[in-house]
Amino acid sequence: MGYLFLALILSVNVVKIFSRQCDSSEFVYEFTECDDHGERWRIALPKNHDLQCDNVPQPQSGVNCSFSCAAGHYLDLKNQACLKCPSGSYSLGSGQRYERLLKWPPGFSVENYPDPTGQVFNRDSPQMHCPSSSGWVIEEGEIRYQPTSCISKLSISLQLVQNGYIEFTVKMPKNSRGLVSNIDVRNEQCQSYANQLASLTSSNQDDSLPDWGLKKITLKRGHNLLTWTIANNIEMTTLADIIYVPKIDIIGLPYTSSCTLCPAGTYAEVEGKEFCDNCPANFFSGPGAKTCNPCSSFQYSLPRSSICKQKPSCETFDYFPVFDVCRGGQQNIDYSNLQPIICQEFLSLAVKRPTSVTKPCLKCNPGQERNLHGKCDYCPTGQFSTGISCQKCPPSTRPNYGFFLTNWEKLPDFAETSCEYVTSEEVKECNIKPAWIPFGDRLETAPSRDSGVAMELGINISSGFYNLNFDENSKLSEDNPIASVSVDLETKCSDESCTMYIVQEMMTKQRSFRFLMVLNGTIPRQIQQYPIYHNGNCRFIIAFTKSGTTVGTGSQNDKAIIYSFNITNVGNAAEKKNYGGADSCIPCPIMDQMGNCHPCPSGNYIDPKANKCVKCPPGTRLNRTSSLIGSASCVKCGPNMESEDGVECTFTGKITVESKEPNEKPMKFDFGPLKKKKLVAEGIKVFAREGNSYFHSFNVSIFETINCQDLNNYLPFSLLQKDDSGSDNDAQFCRLTAVPLNYEGNDTHANRVIFASPLVIGKKIVSITKDRYFKGFYLTDKDLEYDTMADKSRPIDIHFYFDTITSHVRRCVNGTLGVLTARCEPTATNEPQTRLSRNCPDGTCDGCLFHVIVETSHACPICDTADFQEIRGECINGKQQVHWIPSKHCILSGAQTKERTETCTSSSGLKMLLILAGVLIAFLILVNVLFYQRNRNLEYKYMRIIEGKEPEEMETCGLESDDDDLEDEENDARVYFGRKKNYFVAGIKKTGTKNTVVDQSAGNSKKLTNDEEQENFLSLDES
Repeated sequence: MGYLFLALILSVNVVKIFSRQCDSSEFVYEFTECDDHGERWRIALPKNHDLQCDNVPQPQSGVNCSFSCAAGHYLDLKNQACLKCPSGSYSLGSGQRYERLLKWPPGFSVENYPDPTGQVFNRDSPQMHCPSSSGWVIEEGEIRYQPTSCISKLSISLQLVQNGYIEFTVKMPKNSRGLVSNIDVRNEQCQSYANQLASLTSSNQDDSLPDWGLKKITLKRGHNLLTWTIANNIEMTTLADIIYVPKIDIIGLPYTSSCTLCPAGTYAEVEGKEFCDNCPANFFSGPGAKTCNPCSSFQYSLPRSSICKQKPSCETFDYFPVFDVCRGGQQNIDYSNLQPIICQEFLSLAVKRPTSVTKPCLKCNPGQERNLHGKCDYCPTGQFSTGISCQKCPPSTRPNYGFFLTNWEKLPDFAETSCEYVTSEEVKECNIKPAWIPFGDRLETAPSRDSGVAMELGINISSGFYNLNFDENSKLSEDNPIASVSVDLETKCSDESCTMYIVQEMMTKQRSFRFLMVLNGTIPRQIQQYPIYHNGNCRFIIAFTKSGTTVGTGSQNDKAIIYSFNITNVGNAAEKKNYGGADSCIPCPIMDQMGNCHPCPSGNYIDPKANKCVKCPPGTRLNRTSSLIGSASCVKCGPNMESEDGVECTFTGKITVESKEPNEKPMKFDFGPLKKKKLVAEGIKVFAREGNSYFHSFNVSIFETINCQDLNNYLPFSLLQKDDSGSDNDAQFCRLTAVPLNYEGNDTHANRVIFASPLVIGKKIVSITKDRYFKGFYLTDKDLEYDTMADKSRPIDIHFYFDTITSHVRRCVNGTLGVLTARCEPTATNEPQTRLSRNCPDGTCDGCLFHVIVETSHACPICDTADFQEIRGECINGKQQVHWIPSKHCILSGAQTKERTETCTSSSGLKMLLILAGVLIAFLILVNVLFYQRNRNLEYKYMRIIEGKEPEEMETCGLESDDDDLEDEENDARVYFGRKKNYFVAGIKKTGTKNTVVDQSAGNSKKLTNDEEQENFLSLDES
């Protein structure tokens, strides 16, 4: 025991020798894990684990687990108080900001896996490989989605100590039809349908960033797993369909004990900053900067730059021409530097600024002429010009007004140019001026050295449009526009990633836009024309991005060229007044005494020779997108389409299809019963590994238009995309992406479906036929499922072809086409069965042809009289049912479709009696007829005998020769025979003479009286 006590004393003294009093700076403070009551302790630990301190502070009760500091502050654990962030740093308080990323942060993960629909289409194809370089990736410090044929999923795992949210700064492609975006949140609590729906549909649009959106999703306390899944139809997207997510803010995280340094290119000059400011152009900064440093005179930088770049030598494209006014037919052209000036003109290899030159004046725009000051002005009302001088329109004609831009000395007053950084969400001005350069006869994009920039040309039409020929009672549509826009353009690009698009932006309270054109790659010079069917204040935007712009680079030699830009019928419809100039005069058949022109009636075109209105022939309609002059303005309706008024080609429901076989008769169809039927087909359901599944829903109507945004009264919704509104969504064939939302509990909205990404496939029906060819498209045996059928067993199919829609997908050279095949199915007498082809279960196999099949008895031909059999039922209670049984593959119509009731008798005995009576009467009639015929024959023969000539002997006939008969007939005499006392006597009676009796046996002639003659004659009865 003594030794043990001595060892204990020695060890205590050794600890006292090695331990010491530590300074407060040698301690670090941490919080323990939160307990079930949301409380925790603050403890102090030495910074160095080998350090032994005998003055360690005692544990203290810590702040509540849900406590957090305000933005711009951090929590000092020593004092458990919130302090301001120092200069050069910032803080979100209870949140974390992710930007300028070099790798995926903790809790972030990406998974790419094959789209199962691809294996459905090509079952024999090998397993698809999903590269990590596409899908969700980190490029240029940003999170981006690069188009891929695989499904890409971004997962973010979060542990929130209080209710919060995650906010994405995101830029979606403007005109992507192939991307399907779905965000799913899983947490420890049940989340109601309304909460998630609000999180998905909420979108805070930043007015300063018109193309960027802030997408906020509410999160609840506890563990949250957020997945953002993107599925892509690669056939319907381009290389420019990239999603940019440069910044993510997460609020609701535990406290932050330190502030985040400002990223390079930004600075925080004062304390307590919530965010850092960007360095301006020609300045730079490193991480954690309090101020920005200027570049030297031979260097330059863009806004938010971390370094300065050396100014290169000036080249030819660094200068652009500036046109002076026209004086005496000559025009002076000076040259100016493209802004901002980032080249050095005085280096040895630099290109010097060109000197001024003088050239002949250019022609003005059509509808203009030079004034006394050498500027181009519009012609007075009622006059036109080709750009040289104004002339008055001839009698019975009117000016064709509009904006016809072919002279590019400078931009017109209603046009402007600008540029935009497409890969940056920060508010920074693009200083490239001008973005489009006038070269006199053309307009070109500025050849900037900057990267990631879109050059934009805006043309404002604040007045709207007025078209004299437009029927105010009709509805504006693509086939009935109020104006048209045409562009003569050309692009030169180094690869297919350059993009040029034209957008019509409607300047209403809710900004909406319609894409008129999207082109990729090098485009040879051509004229693109589009109808305008939105009347009001609008703006046309022509934008061009170089190759590689979407990834932050850019080919310096890429450019877009515009030779002309024409907009017709610019004016004010309320005032019935046109603006601009007239490039020509067009005939006006109806003009009043005041000289005002009036339009032709609907469905009439103008005959230029007779100068009168002529109605389009039956079976044709007036092409209201044409000039309306000449019979060529009337276009023939498609097969089985009718037009009586010359305005629209319509489908009444009843058609007759001629057979190509010579011995087959035409088939008649009646699709009228399908008028009120919903033809909705669903594609295969794609199941995401996490998150909601989705499928494509096709809605088709063969009679009336439908709204492509609203299907079956479900909530219209577009995920992370801006929706167009108006008549663009009126169609007869559309596709939507359906996202089922399934929730547990007592949610009244459980098992509902959200329809997103509306895609118009066909505006209207243009042809109804059995033919499988249509405008470069062909319905193959695979499309129609004939590949497994014998020729004789193939069903009767009628194909409804919708109008084609121009596609920006290169492989769809003929655009996109929607086809509805109505298949005869005699047993489907109730609801029609609408489905997709089994060989293309997602509605399309190539992204160009969309095919829907509807099976119904109403698609069967109507039976003729020879195609059905009348069947009479049993007579019951004096009533009998009469119905008809049709032949195979035809249906009854009219009265044949209903059973008919006729009166009848049910007594079998009476039936038999009537039958026997009828037979007996028929037998008696037959006997009488036979006896009558026999007596007639006997009488005829006997008369022939007794009226003949008496022979010499009794055995001989009355007439021995034909000559005697002829002689008697010629003498017009009648011979009578008689027998008395065994003597044969004969008398001859001639007309106009007395009768004489001759006794042939004695040879003596005697005269007898009439009484005696009567006694000597024999009657027929005596014979």
